Amino acid sequence: TLGNAPTGFSNLTISISGDVGTPGQDQWVIYQTTIQRLRPLDISIGTPLYNSIDSNGTETGNVSISDGDFARIEIPVINDGDIAWNGSLNLSLDSVELAPQVVDIDGDSTIIISFTAGPLSEGLHFVDAILNGPTDSNSADDVFNGTLNVLPPPLPLLELNLVRLVEPEVGTNMQWNLKANNSGSSDFSGRLICIHEGEQIFSASANISIGESVN
Repeated sequence: TLGNAPTGFSNLTISISGDVGTPGQDQWVIYQTTIQRLRPLDISIGTPLYNSIDSNGTETGNVSISDGDFARIEIPVINDGDIAWNGSLNLSLDSVELAPQVVDIDGDSTIIISFTAGPLSEGLHFVDAILNGPTDSNSADDVFNGTLNVLPPPLPLLELNLVRLVEPEVGTNMQWNLKANNSGSSDFSGRLICIHEGEQIFSASANISIGESVN
């Protein structure tokens, strides 16, 4: 009985000495083999990844998740032991449970379990995940509690710079130049309107892309 064999693979050598061959002669009989001691079950949850997707499940390519986006929540399930694990992964977002996902994972491997949620509103959301199934010696890493921060919706940010071109004189027209720059995260589509002394003196439609300036 081997009670302290190392985990993993090791070599086992058995030898017999004495009168085991030609009578009157001492000889050695040696038997060698490789044995494997399985690592015990060691299942855990990794840190989730959050990806911005649209209503069809297609990734938007945005680095962050904004108001109105859907989210794909990808949770790593890690098995550091040699014993396969079968169970389920439960996820709740702001205490609302999503449909649980079945988990079948071989020993010494990692798989990604995906959940879809949304559309999400701006603000901080609470993400809770738990593995349901056979437990290992450390149940603390079978649970994940974290947060997901959803940013405001992408909006244009217009900066207006008004410069007077001529000095005002009695009986002459006054002239200005208006420069409009969009430094926001969305294109601007609307109108630019100028009112002087209660009278609208200028109105024009404007389409200003992200990072673009118009005069």
